[in-house]
Amino acid sequence: MRKLLGIVLSLLSCAGIAQTVTPVPVTGFNADVIANGPTFTGAVTDDVDGGKYYFLNQSFTAFGAPTNYLPTSGLINSAASSLVTFQLADASVNNSLRLPTTLTTGTLTLTTPQTAGVVYFLATSGGSATVMSVTLNFADGTTQTNPSVTVSDWFGGTGFAIQGIGRVNGNAPAGLDNSGGTTNPRLYQVAMAVNGPNYTKKINSITISRPATGGILHVMAVSIMNACVAPANQ
Repeated sequence: MRKLLGIVLSLLSCAGIAQTVTPVPVTGFNADVIANGPTFTGAVTDDVDGGKYYFLNQSFTAFGAPTNYLPTSGLINSAASSLVTFQLADASVNNSLRLPTTLTTGTLTLTTPQTAGVVYFLATSGGSATVMSVTLNFADGTTQTNPSVTVSDWFGGTGFAIQGIGRVNGNAPAGLDNSGGTTNPRLYQVAMAVNGPNYTKKINSITISRPATGGILHVMAVSIMNACVAPANQ
């Protein structure tokens, strides 16, 4: 009872603090799905959709200067919420937690453990929509799980953080693919609210798994809303 009262008083003391959402550095990405640099060979390690299509950086010039591409800085101001920004990993290293098949699992570890009110993911699914199970692993050894978080297909879904980012086709003949125009492909803002009793617990890592059939899941960035506010707009 005393512990619960302490949590309530702690949250009430934060009532005057504005909502902030901050990108957090994580390790654990297992695939490079963003083509960059002057040549196609070695530019990426894995595709987005199982059909040899890749995201691209402005620096990828193997087939001429791209028209549509991910921001060169990697910073994405989410179209789904003015509060939320994401920071992609560098285009030349592993930049996606790629889960290609059912029951595959990966873990993103926060460089600096911290508390959260809402955890936001920059995610997409290549080939078709899918579902991910998300488990927050706290420093005290406890966990919180949401077993069914929907992630839309990279073409045509709602709730996108950014759209019209172009892609490159690795099939013969290879080349830039701007068929999506200014609206596709897409990366999505996906949110998981932290339960009130867990607001004061630091998150060490986040385990993500793919319990359902469907497309290839990609989680490409994590941002956190400060724990001093109750989850509002998700």
